[in-house]
Amino acid sequence: MQRLLGFFFLLLAACGDPSPESAVVHPPTGPLIGSREAGVSAFRAIPYAAPPMGARRFQPPAPAAVWTDPRPATDVGPGCPQQMGEAYLGQEDCLTLDVWTPVTDPEEPLPVMVWLHGGGLVQGGGPDAMNDGRVLARDAEVVVVMVQYRLGALGYLGDPSLRDERGAVGNYGLLDQLAALRWVRENIGAFGGDPARVTLFGSSAGGASVVALASMPAADGLFDGVIVQSAPAAWGLPAPEEAAARAQPLVDAVGCGGDERERAACLRAVPAETLVRASASDDEGLLGPGGASLVVDGVVLAEQPIDGLGDRPQRRWLVGTNREEAGVIRLLPLTALLGSPELYGAAVGELFGEDAAALLEVYPASAFDDPTEALVTLLTERFFTCPNLALQDARPGSAGYRFTHRLRGEPAALGAFHSLEIATLFGTLSPELGGAYAGYAEAPADARAGELLRSVWGRFAHGAMPIAAGAHVDLDEEPVPWTADEPALLRCRALEGLR
Repeated sequence: MQRLLGFFFLLLAACGDPSPESAVVHPPTGPLIGSREAGVSAFRAIPYAAPPMGARRFQPPAPAAVWTDPRPATDVGPGCPQQMGEAYLGQEDCLTLDVWTPVTDPEEPLPVMVWLHGGGLVQGGGPDAMNDGRVLARDAEVVVVMVQYRLGALGYLGDPSLRDERGAVGNYGLLDQLAALRWVRENIGAFGGDPARVTLFGSSAGGASVVALASMPAADGLFDGVIVQSAPAAWGLPAPEEAAARAQPLVDAVGCGGDERERAACLRAVPAETLVRASASDDEGLLGPGGASLVVDGVVLAEQPIDGLGDRPQRRWLVGTNREEAGVIRLLPLTALLGSPELYGAAVGELFGEDAAALLEVYPASAFDDPTEALVTLLTERFFTCPNLALQDARPGSAGYRFTHRLRGEPAALGAFHSLEIATLFGTLSPELGGAYAGYAEAPADARAGELLRSVWGRFAHGAMPIAAGAHVDLDEEPVPWTADEPALLRCRALEGLR
């Protein structure tokens, strides 16, 4: 009787006189009832894999159970377990995705854009005001998919006790992303999307994940376009031995000893919150620098991602960064620390060790307005601009951009800082969408910058190359091509011997 009633209410929603706020789709996984607002249908917290809990923890994702009764898909799902400040957030049953599709009647299915959020592989996703696909879906006429994936220790712990029969270890969050792409291939047609026209895009750690997926034979045929936004330098991902050494302090901290079988069973039984808090319990993090990392295990990742791209199918690439990725360091009390060229040189020496001399030749304090600007530029280009130029060089025919827009008022001092392009692209600077930055109201110039990004990203998703192959363009309110004497390009070329 319950199933019959559910089917009856689904029919009422799908035909007759449905509520203008409802939207209904019938993917192979089961019927969904979403919401409709301002010309966009939204379907939230759709399971794409089984909950990775109990025996499924530290395992590749398993398929989600299908359903036959209409499933509500209007509420934002929880993020995967993570720590924000002192707060523990999320839950392990988190392998879901959100879909936004414009309410149109196109002659053919729409292109699909699959988004991987950033956050250093330890944070992000869930109820995040910055990541909302409705404006991009509407303005670019694309279907937008946003993916939740396992984070931190639960997503990337490389302890050898967790090695599977193939020899794979770690990379569980990466495998979640792969499973989501397979879900898109099988189900996105029900949302009006074209599974043959999928652009994979992401920022920061999400951008690094995009590069990793593009290097994997298992992802061949799942997407044909790649947009990499502000991916940090990803040279030297750890091998299993280094991943094991990074994992050991965490394993000790949660009290999991014994042989490998006992240790694996213990790690699967430890409360998720205990694992998350233990991995963030000291200044460096018990998972090593950065808190979490992909692992070149020889199975899921056979080699460093940038080295594995050459053997993969030809895809269209758009690669870029923000002009002041490290601009947020201006929030720190740096004037006293960097008040002279000598202090600036000492700071660079402390940060970069044996590479400091070469870097100071290319980034002398005298070449900039002040030592803080010098350090912002050095950090931005060393960790973001130069590696992404190298990535573009590794993919012939790719295009490059640099986002240069600044917010108005006090935030202008930070420049085009890390992640600013996300809220600009998704239109979530607007208070009406929750406002990605508390207390900031979108200005007309911000809106124009967002319109340009959505135009470029959307045209790319529709199959065009809005920036010419091999070119580099600054993006603010209008595109400005680089010239051959662009300072960032010359500085990066001067540093090509450093990795």
